Amino acid sequence: MIEDIILEHDTRGMNRLREFLPADFCEKAAHFLHDHSENVVITTGFYVSGHCETDGPPGCIMLAEALMNLGSKVSVVTDEYCFTVFKKLNIPFDVYCFPITGEKESREHADDLISTIDPSLLISVERCGRAQDKKYYNMRGDDISKYTARIDWLFDFPRTIGIGDGGNEIGMGNVHDQVKKAVMHGEKIASIVETTHLVISSVSNWGVYGLLAYLSVVEGELLLKSEDDILEKLIKAGAIDSSSKKSELAVDGFPLGVTNGIIKTLMDQTNL
Repeated sequence: MIEDIILEHDTRGMNRLREFLPADFCEKAAHFLHDHSENVVITTGFYVSGHCETDGPPGCIMLAEALMNLGSKVSVVTDEYCFTVFKKLNIPFDVYCFPITGEKESREHADDLISTIDPSLLISVERCGRAQDKKYYNMRGDDISKYTARIDWLFDFPRTIGIGDGGNEIGMGNVHDQVKKAVMHGEKIASIVETTHLVISSVSNWGVYGLLAYLSVVEGELLLKSEDDILEKLIKAGAIDSSSKKSELAVDGFPLGVTNGIIKTLMDQTNL
C-alpha cells in the first residue's frame, strides 16, 4: 500500500510511530484534502545552516501545482530563508513571508493571515513545530528558535494536515508521547503541535507524493511527476541538502534517483 512505499528507507523511527496511526493514515488525509480543497494554504521551509533545506519545498510546489490544476486556489506561507528561494522561481501561486518574531506578534500575524486568505484547509510540509518548552529544534536537538518563524500558530485552525519525517514538525503533536520514545532526542525535540490528520514518511516530500498518489486515484488523473526539474531549480535558487549542507540534487541525504524511484512506484500503484 502507499503508506508502505512512503515509509521505505526509514532511518528516523517513523515506522515505530505507525502503529499509533490508522493503517490508511495517508489515504484518510488525501480524502480530507479532496473534501476541503477550495482554498488551500501550504506552509514549508526548514532552517539549515543559514539556508532553506530541500525537503519540503519540492513537495510543496508539486502539491500546489496539482491542486491548482484541479481548480483550487493555493497560497504558500514560509519564512525569510525559503521566501528568498521561492521568489527566484517562476511559480504560479502567492507566497507570504511570515516574520521571525515573538509569540504575541506571531499569534497576531497568524490571525491576520487567516482573516486575509480565509482558507478552507492548511497543510504543513516539513515545517518545524514548537516543542513542550515552546522552543524549536532540529533533529540533532539544536535550538533553532531564533531562525524559525512561528508559523505553527496558524495551526489552531480547525482543518489541518501535517506531514513530517522526524518528530519535530507541525502535526507530530498527534503522537507526541510516542515521538519522545521512538526518535533520537525525542524527549527534547518532539513537537506538541497537532493537526487534524498526520502523514508520516521517511522524507516529508515523499509524504506529499503519497497524498498525490491517493488524490490521483480519487480524481482519475495522474498528479505525480519526477522531482528533477523542481529540485534543480530549488538548488540553483539556494536550497541545500540537510544531510550534506551542500547545494546538490539530494534530499535528507537521498539522491534524486531514490526519490524518483519512490515516485515511480507510487505512480504504478495508481494504475493510471
